[in-house]
Amino acid sequence: MLFLVSMEPQVSESILLSKREAARTLSISVRTLDNLIAAKEVPVRRIGRRVLIARQYLEQFALRKNLPR
Repeated sequence: MLFLVSMEPQVSESILLSKREAARTLSISVRTLDNLIAAKEVPVRRIGRRVLIARQYLEQFALRKNLPR
């Protein structure tokens, strides 16, 4: 029997994602995500030095119809 194991961490079950995980989820660069955070388009939570984004906020952002420019 052969088992395939993914070396990529599973982020689908996490409530809070790192910026890298959030960017990967949205299929954008971390720099673009940083710009969205700076523009307050995507809210973040800070825990110590870590900047985390709630999966719920990513889903709300991705499902918005009219994105401000």
